[in-house]
Amino acid sequence: MSMKKNITSGQHFAGISQKYRINFLVIAACLILASCSGQVPTQSEIDSDIQENRAAQLVRVGDTTRAGGDLGTAMQLYPSLHHGVL
Repeated sequence: MSMKKNITSGQHFAGISQKYRINFLVIAACLILASCSGQVPTQSEIDSDIQENRAAQLVRVGDTTRAGGDLGTAMQLYPSLHHGVL
């Protein structure tokens, strides 16, 4: 009698649908997170970024050196940027 009461009251089926809802939410969350990720950069893109960052850093060092009054050292930094010596 208690089994029949559970089936007719919907408690048994409510537990199953709860599991499906949780599974659905987990899968939906995984898909949303996966869609937010960008493409993985290639090695050439990484190398290009490294070169650009090094050049920007040398420009900042050169600007700071020049602003500090050491024009000789600053002049040595800027040509190395122009010739791609990093």
